[in-house]
Amino acid sequence: MGPRRIPRLLLPAVAAAMSVSACAGAFSTQELARAPGWFKERQKELAGQGYPSLESVPAAPELAGDAPRWAAVEQDLKAQAAAINASPRGQPAPPVDADAEAFEKAARDAIDAARPGGASAPAAEPARPQ
Repeated sequence: MGPRRIPRLLLPAVAAAMSVSACAGAFSTQELARAPGWFKERQKELAGQGYPSLESVPAAPELAGDAPRWAAVEQDLKAQAAAINASPRGQPAPPVDADAEAFEKAARDAIDAARPGGASAPAAEPARPQ
C-alpha cells in the first residue's frame, strides 16, 4: 500500500485554517502589545503559577433562610394569587357578542355609503383593541 494522498479539495481548507490561526496569533500579539502596564506586571507575577488548585476553591455557601421562613413566603404568595384570581379584573373577558358585531358592520356600511365617494371608497378600518 502506497502513501496516502490528501485530496485536492482538502488543501484549500487546510491552507485557510492555517492562515486563520496565524492571524489569530498575530492579533493576540498586537493586543498584548497594547495592554496596560498593570496588566503586564500582573502577568509577570502570575507566570508559571498555572491554574489554581481545586482544593483552594471555597466551599459552597449555606442556603439563606430556613424552612419556616420559606413556608411563610409560600403562603403569602398563595394568598396574593388567590386575591388576584378573585378580583373582577382577573376574570377572562366576556365572549364577543355576535349582535354587536353585526350592528357595528351595518353602521360602518351606512357611513361608507353616505360618503361623497359612495361605497366604492371605504375608509381604512381603525385598529380594534384586542
